[in-house]
Amino acid sequence: MNQGRPRTPKTAEQLLDLAREQFDFILNSAEGYDDGRLSEAKRLAVHMRVLLHDTNQSHALLKQTEHLDRLKFLDSGGDFIPGNFATESTLVLTRMSFSETGGSAVHLPKLGDGPPPWQPPMTVSQQLAALRAGTKPFRRAGTHVEFDRWWNAPVVRDIEGTLFTRRRLVLALANEEGGAHVDPGTRADYEALANNNSLGWVFGSDWEMESGAGSPLGSPVPACVRQIAWEVHTTVFNQAPDLLPAAAQKVPPPKKFPTS
Repeated sequence: MNQGRPRTPKTAEQLLDLAREQFDFILNSAEGYDDGRLSEAKRLAVHMRVLLHDTNQSHALLKQTEHLDRLKFLDSGGDFIPGNFATESTLVLTRMSFSETGGSAVHLPKLGDGPPPWQPPMTVSQQLAALRAGTKPFRRAGTHVEFDRWWNAPVVRDIEGTLFTRRRLVLALANEEGGAHVDPGTRADYEALANNNSLGWVFGSDWEMESGAGSPLGSPVPACVRQIAWEVHTTVFNQAPDLLPAAAQKVPPPKKFPTS
C-alpha cells in the first residue's frame, strides 16, 4: 500500500515541461481537427481539462504553474446579443454549400475569422453609466477576461433557453463522450444539443425551408471545443509563450479555418 507515503513535489521546471507537453498535444490535435479528423476535438478537450479544470480533486496544471490567475483569456465569442431570444452559438460559423445533387451545412470554428463583432447600441458613456448602475455592459468578441469569467461564460443557448459554458462543453467531451472516459448515460440537455439539434438550425433549398423539410445541422460541440482550444492557444502565445513548445513559440495561431 502506497497511500501513506509522502509525495515529492514537482519542481517549477518540471511543471513547465509538463505544460509544454500538454500544449504540444493540443497543437497536434488541432492540426488533425483542421485536416478533417473531427474526433480530435475529444483529445483537445482532455488536454484542456488537464490544463484548466481546477477543483479539490483535479489540480489544473496552469494553476500549478501559477499562470491560471495571471492570464487574461481571449473571448472570441462575446456576449449574446441583448434582447435576442433566439438560439445562439457564439464560437462557431456555419458554412452552407449547394449543388445539383444536394447541399450540406457544417459548423466551423471561427478561429480568428468571421464577421466583425456585433456593435451594441451603447456609447461609452452609456456603458459607464451601466457599470455605475450595477448593470453589466455588453462585451464584444475579442476582449480579454479573467479565467473564471471566461471558463464559465455561456457560449451556447439552445431552443429551450439552456446555457452551455466552455467548461460544460470541454468536460462533456472529456469526461462523458470518450475523451478520457465514457459515461453510461448522458444528461438530457447535452444529448439534445449534441445529437438532437436543440439549436434548431436547419438548411435546405428555398422549397425545403418553406415546406419544413430542411435538414438539421449536426452537433456544434466539436467546433466549439476547437474554437476554445484556439482561444487558449492564442492567449498563451501572446501572454506566456514559454508555456508552448519551443517550435511553436514564434508561430502564431491560424487565423482562418481551412475549408478546401
